[in-house]
Amino acid sequence: MTPFDVFSSLLTRAKIRLLVVGGMAVNAHGFTRLTVDVDGLIATDDLETVADAFRSAGYAEMARNHLFARYHRPDIDPGTVDVLLVNQQTMDKMWPDRMATTFRSRELPIPKLEHLFSLKLHAVRNDPRRWGGDLRDIQELMRSNPGVVTREKLVELCERFGPPGRVKEMLQSVFGHEQQ
Repeated sequence: MTPFDVFSSLLTRAKIRLLVVGGMAVNAHGFTRLTVDVDGLIATDDLETVADAFRSAGYAEMARNHLFARYHRPDIDPGTVDVLLVNQQTMDKMWPDRMATTFRSRELPIPKLEHLFSLKLHAVRNDPRRWGGDLRDIQELMRSNPGVVTREKLVELCERFGPPGRVKEMLQSVFGHEQQ
């Protein structure tokens, strides 16, 4: 079973609310870039059900902490799956605005662009090494989806979810120096 098959089963059979995030969601929103794994987002309370589903499909759990769990199956492409964890309140906010897209014949939900940006900014806040890649994704998605997220909304998201005190620097990374 591919990760998309497992995700589909979790959505339909186990009724787990799951969003495809990361590079696959970036690609689905219109900026095509290389990604080597599949990322899913779930509420922390659903982790045991998700872990059981991946183990039953032949995936080994490679890592787990309070932020994510990683599963791997070497004979599948892509064989690495990161399951990112959020609290129930965050999932409750994101779920109603999800968008459907198709991955390898499976219809799966992704977050709306504003929520994807929030996740990426939060990732940069927690791991500064992600600065270049995640801000480039935001920059390219702003270009690919003009008007979907306004500059004013992006400023608000940067202030709320990005690294404290670095809003101007983030906006320069996204918009360039001429639009400050």
